[in-house]
Amino acid sequence: MLNLMVALHPNMMRSPSFVIDKSQTIGRTSSRTDGTIPTLTTSSDVFSFADGGGLSPCECLKLMGHDVTRMKLENIKASQVRHDLGMSVHISIAGLAMAGLIASVGSG
Repeated sequence: MLNLMVALHPNMMRSPSFVIDKSQTIGRTSSRTDGTIPTLTTSSDVFSFADGGGLSPCECLKLMGHDVTRMKLENIKASQVRHDLGMSVHISIAGLAMAGLIASVGSG
């Protein structure tokens, strides 16, 4: 898949922030060069061409707004962390939803 993405998008290889989700098929994968990452799914495997490897579960946790310094991840499988992240909502989005809910309750 990586070879196909490079062949399809040769100019993107020069972008230091070129990432794709390897867990998706060619027609469904999302490639990004703007510094953002594709939406995390339960099977996401985001590959960074600049780093030459996939993002670790710890890096994905950081991208989703979690403070990994306060977590004990030793006994959790990487696949379980990825699955759980794919079932979650980014912390900032959850905060906005909560703010809207609180604002609507007070205006009754």
